[in-house]
Amino acid sequence: MVFIKERSSLEKLKSLRRNVNWEIKKQRFKLLRQFYRLINNWEGPLPNLLDIFRPEEIEDLLVDFLEYPDMYYDGETKYDFIEFIVRTGYKDKPKDGEDGKPLLHRTTALHRAARWGRSYAPMVPLLFNIFDRFDVNYIDDRGVSHFMFAYMIGCVEAVEKFLELGQDPNFDVKRIGAPLDYALGHRSTEMLRLLLRYGADPNYNGSDSAMTPLHRLSVRLLDNELLDDSESTNVRVDLMEMIFEECHDKYKPVNVETRNKFGDTALHLALKEGPRKVAEVLLRRGADPNVADSDGSTALHIISKKKDGEVWAKMLFQVCDEVNRTVQVDARDESHDKYKPVNVEARNKFGDTALHLALKEGPRKVAEVLLRRGADPNVADSDGSTVLHIISKKKDGEVWAKMLFQVCDEVHRTVQVDARDESHDKYKPVNVEARNKFGDTALHLALKEGPRKVAEVLLRRGADPNVADSDGSTALHIISKKNDGEVWAKMLFQVCDEVNRIVQVDARDNEGRTPLQLAVANFKPDVIDVLVDRGADLSSFVFPTESYFGKRFQIRRHDHEKKLRLASGALAVVVSLDEKGYELDRSDALMIMKFFANYGLLEKPTNANNCWYDDEKFTSGAKKTMITPSLSLYDLIKLRPQEAARRLTFKDYLEFARTMKLTKFPVKYREACVGHLCEKISRGFFLDWTMEPFMELIHYRLPILCCDMVLEELRNEDLYSICLADRGQSSRCQ
Repeated sequence: MVFIKERSSLEKLKSLRRNVNWEIKKQRFKLLRQFYRLINNWEGPLPNLLDIFRPEEIEDLLVDFLEYPDMYYDGETKYDFIEFIVRTGYKDKPKDGEDGKPLLHRTTALHRAARWGRSYAPMVPLLFNIFDRFDVNYIDDRGVSHFMFAYMIGCVEAVEKFLELGQDPNFDVKRIGAPLDYALGHRSTEMLRLLLRYGADPNYNGSDSAMTPLHRLSVRLLDNELLDDSESTNVRVDLMEMIFEECHDKYKPVNVETRNKFGDTALHLALKEGPRKVAEVLLRRGADPNVADSDGSTALHIISKKKDGEVWAKMLFQVCDEVNRTVQVDARDESHDKYKPVNVEARNKFGDTALHLALKEGPRKVAEVLLRRGADPNVADSDGSTVLHIISKKKDGEVWAKMLFQVCDEVHRTVQVDARDESHDKYKPVNVEARNKFGDTALHLALKEGPRKVAEVLLRRGADPNVADSDGSTALHIISKKNDGEVWAKMLFQVCDEVNRIVQVDARDNEGRTPLQLAVANFKPDVIDVLVDRGADLSSFVFPTESYFGKRFQIRRHDHEKKLRLASGALAVVVSLDEKGYELDRSDALMIMKFFANYGLLEKPTNANNCWYDDEKFTSGAKKTMITPSLSLYDLIKLRPQEAARRLTFKDYLEFARTMKLTKFPVKYREACVGHLCEKISRGFFLDWTMEPFMELIHYRLPILCCDMVLEELRNEDLYSICLADRGQSSRCQ
């Protein structure tokens, strides 16, 4: 029997090489597959690859293996192959140029691995065992060097060897970034310490964004999805503390006030985007909370708008107390006295203090912290608005106002008499009459724009309802124009009774108008009742002129419900005045008629002659639409004006109009129905005030009964024309 000796692994590899045309890539790939199978079952001593392959062929094998798709299963295949190359002892040798120095411009297998990203990271240390000349920093056609790849991929051992041989740790490529940037990105304390110890500048901000390492640690851009929030925060804190400790030991002070290209310090970014613990580290390491960003915002301005700003504010003050850092009185103060009494009145470029921002955009608890730490509620913003002005317009302003006064009572802070007072007496009697640049007090704003409860708090805290705004309007003037003015007026008088404050009911504004005149002009019958009951003088009352009677109301097309509100409201105030003892004269009545004509409240002939109310589409809905529990819209339309007047008051019509029940009907029915109701509402008024002018025009040639019969046959539009004729006007209603 003849025994055939099995060939060794080395002989097989040599045979494989001999059968490959190196210029044909497919053959090289075939060799790679066979080579890899041979590696897995290698027998005998490891080969000297240079005995089998030329150096450039080994380079080709490495590159091909990294890029060969069939070999990219789980990364282990490529790792095993490169590890085998390393175990053979193969080392890459530089090629020298004509000057005898190594040629640096070369694309190596390391560069190829770099282009595949972090998936090849485990192979990088192995490749650096092959490309182990750390005094030679190869650069590929993209400008990426071996040193850059080492810190980009996080290979600490290779980076250290490059640094030992003189590589600059502050090296920066705009497109890629500096070594420190990647150390932070990898969250590698080992890499960070290494770079700092070899002279990396902790204040370096050469990137496009001008971000220092402290800036980068202060934002969430470094967050890793594998870490939860607490882990991420702890890593940031550890890295930041290392920077301070290493640089302190090396006598390289870290400048915590360096700004990025947007004008933010690291503290600004930590407050805006980062975790609270990072901001705390910066404060304890000397970051100045009084430094302003490009908007003039200090740390407190930023905190004041945060949802959890209370916790941030308490942290800031606590840390500043512990490190004896004071919060500056005014960020724009140019004096050089660093340690001033704690105050929080720094303003941003818009003129807002932190307290202003907390009130405008932040949570209430932040404002409370600021007040307890000395924020002055009397300081005005660029509009002249104090804290109370801002609170007065808030929906939940009552709670804010009570908090403000309670805190100020507890810390013995008084609310200033007048924000424009230039005296230096800090502690004045509590008063709330500060005015903004428009001349409004907080009470004026609460009455114009805010909730009623805020106005009540201000009145109980001493706000004077008799103080006038820039238009000369007192609290009652403003209330007399509000939709729910009756409720506001009753509240005002009740509170003023309780605090023994006299209300000037007949005060006049800059136009000489009283609250009662405004209530009449704005069709507020309930307010009229309250004012007269509270002493408004009817003996000197002058009915509003045409220049402002009903002038605040605007009618849009198809705004039919509003027409009904105006018609009923105009006549409701007449009834209220009459019930209180005021007698209307003919000129007043004619002006009211003119108002009806100008606002389209007189029924047109085409509408009156059209039997729209018998249309089944209308009647079915009208019968279900109730004016009062016992009277439907359909029943009302069928009633004669005299009977309707007995069944309903003008206020009933006004309340019905406010229910907007007519909106469920088609437009053509709404228009006809509202015209009819306006005619019916005002019928008695027009008849009563037309009788005397009509008799004068006919020189009393007919008895009153006959005149009644004649006028009953006329529409309101005709009655208005008679009154105009009596005044010497010949124009007919348009």
